[in-house]
Amino acid sequence: MGNIKEDLLEFETIVGERIEAVAIGRRRLRDDFDHDRVVEPIGREEALTILNYPFDGAPGGDDRPHPVYAWTRSWCVFLTGDDWVTNLAWVPRSPGRCVPEHGGSWWLCGPYDWRSLAR
Repeated sequence: MGNIKEDLLEFETIVGERIEAVAIGRRRLRDDFDHDRVVEPIGREEALTILNYPFDGAPGGDDRPHPVYAWTRSWCVFLTGDDWVTNLAWVPRSPGRCVPEHGGSWWLCGPYDWRSLAR
């Protein structure tokens, strides 16, 4: 089971930066392709309250979380999925020297697991 709030809090701890704002999209089913309205980013505390729920991000799971963009001083964090597995991904907030990766990755040849940013 996943929990976006817990992952975002752990991301804050690892990178040493606080989430500044979060844009939260509409939670949808796998076959829902309707266009969504534009949303305004909200504050950290309100967003973490909304995103504090378990979801099944495992292969074949049909329990999808809200799509999110979360900003820290240096990073933009978002959800990505590969073969229906949901994970956090990140990109630098500002242009800079980097190695682009599918689904986001650490900005300088880093590993796919964002927890490794602490190393």
